[in-house]
Amino acid sequence: MNPEIGDAGQEGGGGIGTPIKQRAMINIGPSAVSMIVFEAEGESSNPIEVLEMLEQPLPLAEDIFRDGLLSRGTIERCVRIFNRFHATLSEYGLLGANRVEVVATNLLSEADNAELLLDRLQVACGIEARSLDDGDMTRLVYLFVARLLKEHPQLNKARVLAIHVGPGNTRLMLFKKGRIVQYNSYRMGAYRVADAVEKMGSDSDNLLGDIKVHVNGSIEQMLGAYTDETVDKVLAIGHEIQSVATKLAKDEELLLKVDRKVFRRVAKQVSVKKEKELAKTYEVNVYATRPLLAGLVCSLEAVGKFGLSSLYVPTGPFEEKFLTGLAGSDFAVKRFGHEVIGSAKALARKYEVDKDHGRHVAALAVKLFDELVELTALLPQDRLLLEVAGIVHEVGGFISRRSHHKHSFYIIRNSEIFGLNDEETTLVALISRYHRHGLPEPSHLFVRDLTREGRIRVSKLAALLRVADALDRGHQQQLQVQQVRVKKDQLRIQVGNVVNVSVEELAMRSKGALFEQVFGLEVVLETG
Repeated sequence: MNPEIGDAGQEGGGGIGTPIKQRAMINIGPSAVSMIVFEAEGESSNPIEVLEMLEQPLPLAEDIFRDGLLSRGTIERCVRIFNRFHATLSEYGLLGANRVEVVATNLLSEADNAELLLDRLQVACGIEARSLDDGDMTRLVYLFVARLLKEHPQLNKARVLAIHVGPGNTRLMLFKKGRIVQYNSYRMGAYRVADAVEKMGSDSDNLLGDIKVHVNGSIEQMLGAYTDETVDKVLAIGHEIQSVATKLAKDEELLLKVDRKVFRRVAKQVSVKKEKELAKTYEVNVYATRPLLAGLVCSLEAVGKFGLSSLYVPTGPFEEKFLTGLAGSDFAVKRFGHEVIGSAKALARKYEVDKDHGRHVAALAVKLFDELVELTALLPQDRLLLEVAGIVHEVGGFISRRSHHKHSFYIIRNSEIFGLNDEETTLVALISRYHRHGLPEPSHLFVRDLTREGRIRVSKLAALLRVADALDRGHQQQLQVQQVRVKKDQLRIQVGNVVNVSVEELAMRSKGALFEQVFGLEVVLETG
């Protein structure tokens, strides 16, 4: 962040000795800019209480699907919204350094002039916003669903298919007893469908039927991957269906079980109502009414394919829950790790990697990471990236053993590792690329896009991976890291009572060179 928005959060309350700090999260969404101000404990960004939520309409998705770019009017409206938010942030004492985070919907990447909006906010408001990508959205949807399952035992014990109809994509996640077992994503979102049907020239009399016809082919393809799966319950989430469910809920129900017939009746009503009437009925802004019917139909048609008569929908504003999920996304590192590792293992299996070697190298690398935290000054999230790289670093051998590190980069960079965003996947690819031969040079592909700090980060992680790889040079998993200590200009690794480590010592002479270049320490193995 910049000096205009950020750090002077107020403290107080909370547990004994634990300061409470106020923070804010702003999201530039498909139909509105939303902001929550919340309290968090200490340096955590996990919300413990939402203090205020503000929302201002913005026709971002409308511009993107109509013209492929953002109009000047939309960009300037966004600037004015941020200036209004500025006053609220000032009231909470959040103008200063680093207590406000700003993100934009992944849909923004489909605008030809996306950078113009981000640059304009930087110049006019001093705000640095980052655009989410599909990996970010997958992580947020997973966390959203995982929390719901944990809070509702009737879902947590079943085989639940979670359907998230977003503005541009629909995501399917199959959970078994609270653990994800399958995931798919498709380019069939509420705004995308609404735009396609509108361009077909559909009128209100035929709108509902036209949307059904348009989405059915995609839904058949989507659910083809689940034909052999048993689904006990369907959980539908998203702005459109939750807006309707909230209207249907009685009292303060947090999770609604609704008969499909009820939603089908609602869909018919929505198909003939005018935008202003929809906005008033479902308490959404006028830009959010356009995809309302498409979002409903996508969810309902998918549920129907499983022959289920009802579905579960959380109530309450989707945007507020989405923003609190964004704010607490550091929770993903702990909660999400096992799902990311599972996906990495699946990728390794696909490319016929030596499973035992990959997992052993990953374990050794993580051990070194933990023992050398003070030396490396790496961040907690880097630990997960290193472990993933350890598992998949040899996938390039599927193409050829010759230059397999380069092939590994290509395969990983063009694969989806569940829960990692595009930047994180690229980092894993680069760490794997440099597990043998060479340094991350500024002239290398993708390295040239990194800052100096980014290149150093890759070099540190690749150095740890090289040392771990050398410790299993014979692919026998015979060495374990028992102790690591720095003595003078050496990193001494105690590997226990092993008779012969000559193969590993020979490998370390070459693979340990990067560690010595980065950290200034020669790597020495010790036995006994």
